[in-house]
Amino acid sequence: MAEYRRRFLSLARQSVLHQLISAWKRRGSSLLQVGLNAGFSPEFFWEAGFDVTALDRSAACLSAARAQTGPRVEYVCGSAEMLPFDNGAFDYAVLMHHGLDAKNFRASETVLSEALRVAARGIIIMEWNCFSFPGVPRSAHT
Repeated sequence: MAEYRRRFLSLARQSVLHQLISAWKRRGSSLLQVGLNAGFSPEFFWEAGFDVTALDRSAACLSAARAQTGPRVEYVCGSAEMLPFDNGAFDYAVLMHHGLDAKNFRASETVLSEALRVAARGIIIMEWNCFSFPGVPRSAHT
């Protein structure tokens, strides 16, 4: 049952992301994925047509992702709170599960400011929580 739930959620997330990026120019556009530990591969964005750079603070996450995607994606070790890129270095940025909330307002504000600084055309913030499951069949919750 857990495998079914994982697959369902992966497809649901992909569907949401496809809708969010549907108006974005793809070929020749650069995209920064900030965060890999959420288990969402930057290969999704590469397959959607973006030139992808992925950033994470964990060398182990970067290594595992690099083994999966090979040279299609550029990987950078760094912090979401201090992105090692110039202003407007990317067309788009996607923040993956950074705990952006009112409890961590200062950290959230810094991460969001950094994403806005490096993305020239747009950003997406992906935060899954207990309210992100309305379409999951009841049988998948167990």
